[in-house]
Amino acid sequence: MKKRKVYIVSETYKDNDPDDIGCYDSEAAAVRGLARRVAAAVLNDLNADQVKKPDVVAGAVAETLATVIPAFLSHDWAMDEDGYCSYGRCHYGWREMEVEGIDKEEDGE
Repeated sequence: MKKRKVYIVSETYKDNDPDDIGCYDSEAAAVRGLARRVAAAVLNDLNADQVKKPDVVAGAVAETLATVIPAFLSHDWAMDEDGYCSYGRCHYGWREMEVEGIDKEEDGE
């Protein structure tokens, strides 16, 4: 069995327990997963007229991700006043976990 590192992204709504929202094989993939989740939340927060304007959508998503991603990567300057990576009422975080996997050769593939 080969051990490998995975990255678990979590989301906490208000002050509840965190929910795991994705498991990724690299930090870059975890950031992309977070970006998709936050972009969907931003789109959901826009009204119908705003969604019809691509420049408004792009601006809202870009502005939000420009803050959320650095905070997610633990840059102090980007975190909210409580030291979290947040969008709206959700806090985001990640942790590393070592898992065992089967090499293709071991699996017979």
